[in-house]
Amino acid sequence: MSSSRNIGALHAIVGSEEEHPTYDMARIRALGVCYDIRHALMGNREMEFVENGLDDSSAAREQDN
Repeated sequence: MSSSRNIGALHAIVGSEEEHPTYDMARIRALGVCYDIRHALMGNREMEFVENGLDDSSAAREQDN
């Protein structure tokens, strides 16, 4: 699964500002993770890719469950 898909998924989950006011702090933390991932991909953060065994086919199987 690509990092841009992960970032897009996190943005979809957290929703718009003021959409879920009780979860504002969790939303800010998730958006902070997106920010750090995006900047790491641009080379502004140190990031190490670690093999986790997931690929597009296994991710598709997870979505089907």
